[in-house]
Amino acid sequence: MDTTPAPQSSQRRQHRGASHSAMLLRTGIGLVVTFVIGIFAAQSWLESYLNSESFRVRAETTIGKTFHANAQLSLPQRSSNSLYVDSFAATGIKADPSQPDAVDARFRSIHLEAVRGELDLMAILNRVWRVESLSIQRADLDLNPPSIDPAPRTASVEVFTPSSTHRQSSTQNWISGLLPNKTEIRSIRAERADISKMGTALRKTRLTLRHVEKDWEVLAEDGELSFAALPLTKPIELKSAQLSIKKQLTVLKQAHLILASGGQAKATGQWESSGDSDLHADLENINIEPFISKWWQPRLLGSVDGNISLKKNAGKPQQLDASLRLKGGRLESLPLLSELDAFLGTPRFRTLAIRNGSAKVHQEGQVTEVKDIELDADGVLRIEGALTIRDGKLDGTLQLGISPSLVQWLPSSRNKIFEENRSGYLWTPVHISGTTDLPQEDLSKRLLQTAAGVVIDSLQNIQKNPQKAPEALKGVLDAVKSILPGR
Repeated sequence: MDTTPAPQSSQRRQHRGASHSAMLLRTGIGLVVTFVIGIFAAQSWLESYLNSESFRVRAETTIGKTFHANAQLSLPQRSSNSLYVDSFAATGIKADPSQPDAVDARFRSIHLEAVRGELDLMAILNRVWRVESLSIQRADLDLNPPSIDPAPRTASVEVFTPSSTHRQSSTQNWISGLLPNKTEIRSIRAERADISKMGTALRKTRLTLRHVEKDWEVLAEDGELSFAALPLTKPIELKSAQLSIKKQLTVLKQAHLILASGGQAKATGQWESSGDSDLHADLENINIEPFISKWWQPRLLGSVDGNISLKKNAGKPQQLDASLRLKGGRLESLPLLSELDAFLGTPRFRTLAIRNGSAKVHQEGQVTEVKDIELDADGVLRIEGALTIRDGKLDGTLQLGISPSLVQWLPSSRNKIFEENRSGYLWTPVHISGTTDLPQEDLSKRLLQTAAGVVIDSLQNIQKNPQKAPEALKGVLDAVKSILPGR
């Protein structure tokens, strides 16, 4: 028997299958179109948002909260993956004393000019503002503690709406909820940076910072370095410096410095957030003139090699320790040596080359100890001893030795002044007093007294032995000449 329903059922099934496939195709196409529209909408919204006042205000607020500062940012300008601002400024805020865990900002002020950041837009999907590189034309950083305690500036943050007459669409609300809540910066470069902290200033340097794991690696190239504690007429030239900045510790891996007055230094060190610091420098051929008092500058010449260490523990005075060696040293027209010339009747000490010279220095607070002083001048004069400088006042005793051949003509001086004979010299103690600007010593007075005694002894010898009068008179004239004013 012939039946017809079977073909009709097959046709209906084919029709339903085709309808289902068409529906799936239309749904897929719709989803793709919706996704593409969403992407364009998100891109358009993001581009508008990054150039908006809302983004500027949000960025200021986020930076201010992160760094405990009042921040001001010029309106950003976006081009492709770059974001540019003309200027950025931040003023550090002192901690609120009513908040036990509050801390001061780590800077007093920051000013940046011509800032451009290269963004990784894909990182926004992970709610991260990722800046691959940040370039800065000019940076001024005052890293001293904040000096004022202004009330933090508050600002309401509104999500950007392209049109003030329309409410946000659901797409914009959805995108807004996915905005990044974290910022990462991979590298920073400043073409010119001026940095100051605690009496130290580094100017006109070029900075490169790289984020390595949780630390920052810093390279400073060129620049001028000055210290308030050093009376230098010209700044020190910085050739290069490498630092590693960690959470609680800053490490100076190396720094190469050139002094305008002559010489160079290479330094290493570290600074902890607790206030402890340790700095070490090796010195090479450093001209001593800028580092000694004006009284000594025309009288002591030369350069030094050696090393110097600076240590600071929180709540305690800074400690300085140095070991120095004098090179090419000379003593010029030193009053004491002029007295020796007059006393000995020879211009031997008017200009005195120092063959070997060394000393160790320890300074803590207002007290400086100069120990293990050794000056050897061509085998005719040697100085040893130690000095203490307290608030600019000198106190100490030096041992001055001269060659025995220089005092043979005046036997009494050997017994009255140069009493000790050791190491090939005749020695006498010299007490040092006065100030660093006007030092004083007691040997000159003793030399005058001894010369006067020689005059008296010679006159008495003439009376006792008239036949030796010519020789005695010569001794009298030499002794008188040594004690006459203006000799």
